[in-house]
Amino acid sequence: AKMSSQNQTSFCELSVELKNREITSVIKICQDFDTFYELKKFGDVTIRIGSQSQTKTFYGHSFILYARSSFFQKVLTSDGNKIDNHTVSIPDISPKEFEVMLRYIYTGRIPLDGKSSLEIFNLLLAALKLDLEEAISHLQLHLVKYHHEWLCRNFSLVNDTCKQHQELVVLLNYCVKSPKALFMSEDFVKIEKQVLVELLGNNYLEVDVIEIWNMVLKWVLAKHPSINSNPKYWTPEEIKALSRSLENFIPLIQFRNLSPEQIDNSIQPYRKLFQRSFYEELVQTSSIEYFKITEEKNVLHFKIPETINSWFHGER
Repeated sequence: AKMSSQNQTSFCELSVELKNREITSVIKICQDFDTFYELKKFGDVTIRIGSQSQTKTFYGHSFILYARSSFFQKVLTSDGNKIDNHTVSIPDISPKEFEVMLRYIYTGRIPLDGKSSLEIFNLLLAALKLDLEEAISHLQLHLVKYHHEWLCRNFSLVNDTCKQHQELVVLLNYCVKSPKALFMSEDFVKIEKQVLVELLGNNYLEVDVIEIWNMVLKWVLAKHPSINSNPKYWTPEEIKALSRSLENFIPLIQFRNLSPEQIDNSIQPYRKLFQRSFYEELVQTSSIEYFKITEEKNVLHFKIPETINSWFHGER
């Protein structure tokens, strides 16, 4: 027999009420565990956090720590040095970050309001150390969604961290899909040479050639802090040193796409860094190539109206 509309409505209302009760029960359990954490009664695990002057002792309950963290599962069943009568030492997390993550272990909540991008990133590192999968996922998504600018400015730091932790899938995808962000990063000069080589070899890198050249030059000069940034003051020895640092990047920069004016303004002052034959060829071919590109654009613009016109007249 078919259920009447009134019975269907009552059934739906009952389902919603039961669902709300379940949610309320979960919230109440979290609140109870929060209270349990605050009271610090019956704790059977002593956790020493930090190193040297920045140390703090926390107390926890082994059954909660074991159930919520793979890290504590390993440590609490280990015979190693980290545990001695349920005493755990974690020197490579700061007390500030650990306190937030310990509360998360008990309550499932990480309050992020008012926290800086760096603080959230450090919480992510703490979550990685403690092997808290849900927290790792949540913090990555939060950084990508709300802290894009900071990620761009600190691209090298983020990229290096992703390479060390395969769990950072969300951040890694962000880095792979945002290579241009590297050129915006404040720590650009800190990236490894191989990373920069791989980036410049990316055919989908949508960055102006002059901008690429300026950033590569900045990177090279940063590797030689004693050398003046003004090429007028470079000695022959300094030119050789800079040329050696630059040589792997030159084939990866599309210098031939530059106009004669761009070469004159941005490349000519640094011509001594290039092999003489390369620079002379660049100057000679740039005018020809630039003329061809300009001519092709003009022909293309001329042909488009002709093509559209032929469509209207049934021509193919």
